[in-house]
Amino acid sequence: MAKRTINWTKQALIDRIEILEYWIIQNKNKHYSNKLNLLFISSIELISKQPEIGRRISNSNARVKIVKNYF
Repeated sequence: MAKRTINWTKQALIDRIEILEYWIIQNKNKHYSNKLNLLFISSIELISKQPEIGRRISNSNARVKIVKNYF
């Protein structure tokens, strides 16, 4: 099965960076942010292989996947 391309919205990219930066500041190190980012990346890979696993957004072809407490 071929992988699909994941298209991030500008807001989603900004949110991702802000989430990671928040945890760097809170924890005063990058360890948790690195682990969280790896979870984001593995979820993206999974979605690209199985796009139906994400939750469909109303009136859109877009889907979201929950990773920890983040959409």
